[in-house]
Amino acid sequence: MRGLPLLVLRRLAHDWAQTALLTACLAGALLIPIAGRMVLERTGAELRRRAAETPLVVGVAGSPIELVLASLYFDRAEIGTLRYRETLELDAEPEVLAVPLALGFTTRGAPIVGTRYDYFEQRDLRPARGNLLQRLGDCVVGAALARRLGIAPGDGLFSDPREAYDLATAPPLRMHVRGVLETSGTADDEAVFVDLRTAWLLEGLLHGHAEARSLPERVVLGRDGERIVLDEGIREYYEVTDENLAGFHLHGELGEMPTSAILVFPRTRKAATIVSTRLDEPEARQAVDPAIVVGDLLNRVVRVARIFDLVTVVLVVVTVALSSMTLLLSIRARRSELLAMRAIGAGPWTIRLLIGGEVLAVVAVAVVVALVAAAWLDAVVPDLVRWVRSA
Repeated sequence: MRGLPLLVLRRLAHDWAQTALLTACLAGALLIPIAGRMVLERTGAELRRRAAETPLVVGVAGSPIELVLASLYFDRAEIGTLRYRETLELDAEPEVLAVPLALGFTTRGAPIVGTRYDYFEQRDLRPARGNLLQRLGDCVVGAALARRLGIAPGDGLFSDPREAYDLATAPPLRMHVRGVLETSGTADDEAVFVDLRTAWLLEGLLHGHAEARSLPERVVLGRDGERIVLDEGIREYYEVTDENLAGFHLHGELGEMPTSAILVFPRTRKAATIVSTRLDEPEARQAVDPAIVVGDLLNRVVRVARIFDLVTVVLVVVTVALSSMTLLLSIRARRSELLAMRAIGAGPWTIRLLIGGEVLAVVAVAVVVALVAAAWLDAVVPDLVRWVRSA
């Protein structure tokens, strides 16, 4: 009996192709439910934690789920625009902190988030290198994005054009990278942050005009005495510098400037109730609790996941059935081998233990492979929200 484990291993090694095939089939069948549950639980925990850190989100009336995902994960969904005066009105409320967000622009595919310093304080975001925003045209970059793009303080980032062939839109802006944030393990790691004025600059609502005489000859279309002919788009600044900083100005009233959403942080439960009731206007805007919205979203995901669980059960049953058939055919093919073992003194239980040991070894290796593969997928695969956003 002491040599039985060695005999099992030698037997499996002898038919290594069959062993590898059976192990791979079983591991694949087990990997789907294990990895799915791990990714779903991690994503759900992150969604709940992020939602719990944000008491209220205010936005234009529409889909609460889109509003929450856009505000918490900077999803690119069209959620409408508010006016900055609504943030100013909330700022005037006692026991309430309002943090506006201006979304919609990207840089190298990553979201640009226009906000105020309060956002960094509420999210406990600090620079790992460099500093936070200091002036118009500055940006700070999330840790994961900075690593992926190789960005450091002092570098420049160009905003992505919204419409490549629309000459009426503002030109791309070269933003100065002022700092790189510490890793937070949230969507903030994959975003670029600017102040609201820079977001309005991207929108074309705040800009400056260069003096024609100061521009290089390569952008001058023609001269006629004191007249200098330039293309209208050339006169728009595409970078904020010390020399032109003072020339930028808003086109419109401050209170009429657009924002995408407002994160509301009431300091008391009473203030939260009052603000939620006053702001929730079905025809104009909505004030939603992200925790409730995320809970409803996860409940829907769980209901859909149950369907996949049934499919997985069928897949496992089919795989086990096919593996059992392969094992029975293998035993029949080894009939002469088993008869020889009986002839040299091996009892019926010894032969049963040998075959059972082979089965247990294959199953054990398949389970280990499935667990290792699931842990690897859970570590390298982005969460479901990022999958949905990038789709």
